[in-house]
Amino acid sequence: MKTLRTALNTMFRPGRAADPHRRAREEARRLGAAIGACFEKLPGGGMNVWPPKGCQADPFEADHYAPDWSEALARVRAYAAAMVTAIPACLQLLAPRTRALLNDSLCNDESSTDDELQAHWRAELGLTPEQAQATIAYRPRCMVEVFYRPVPETLDTV
Repeated sequence: MKTLRTALNTMFRPGRAADPHRRAREEARRLGAAIGACFEKLPGGGMNVWPPKGCQADPFEADHYAPDWSEALARVRAYAAAMVTAIPACLQLLAPRTRALLNDSLCNDESSTDDELQAHWRAELGLTPEQAQATIAYRPRCMVEVFYRPVPETLDTV
């Protein structure tokens, strides 16, 4: 009987405890990669969450420390929301059809580089370099939010 108990204990030994931060860590890394946020692990525990380059207003200013992955995820979500919030004046001048084409190409083209997209818009849609640069700033948020329309077809929805 003792042999059977030993055999069963080795076969049904409980595995490692589940990682309570796994889901938050995976989502924070995925979202962070999509918007360009960086994580810096600190030797004493915790991490710094650095904003993406296109983030115009850092909601955390000098406090980038996150004690765990749940807090890191909250910071990355805040950075994603702060990326681009208002439509620039140079894009308000565009025709609704042009805005619709910009939305489609910006939200659906995941393989082209930023420079390739901007060159395409200047050649095909007649955008100025300023308009193309203003539109490409929306790209990180488009990759994160599936139903986000960066350049609304009608300005009354802004």
